[in-house]
Amino acid sequence: MESVIERGLARCPRCVAVADYYFVELSPNLLRYEVNCRTCGEAYREEHGPVPPNFGAVAAVDEWLPEASVVPVRERMQAWVGSARLRANAATWRSIKLTQSALLLLQRRGRYQ
Repeated sequence: MESVIERGLARCPRCVAVADYYFVELSPNLLRYEVNCRTCGEAYREEHGPVPPNFGAVAAVDEWLPEASVVPVRERMQAWVGSARLRANAATWRSIKLTQSALLLLQRRGRYQ
């Protein structure tokens, strides 16, 4: 026997208008989620049953970990450090050139000797 265990307002997955939602208990182990939109007529339904549990931290991590990279970690770190060094050197040279040009400008104006 079906029984509504919760109802309220939600957004329609199709037109994003305010719609009615229901949680319907179909059996002790089965639950249905329904969204009925009066604006566009969408009748969205999902059924949820029992899911086998994942125990432990390793099981939780395995679900979202990406596949291992083909490039070894050492090579990736060396490439990253190399690019950081290049950026730092470029920034240093830019600041030195800026400082030199500022000093030349002050010397021309007679404010730096």
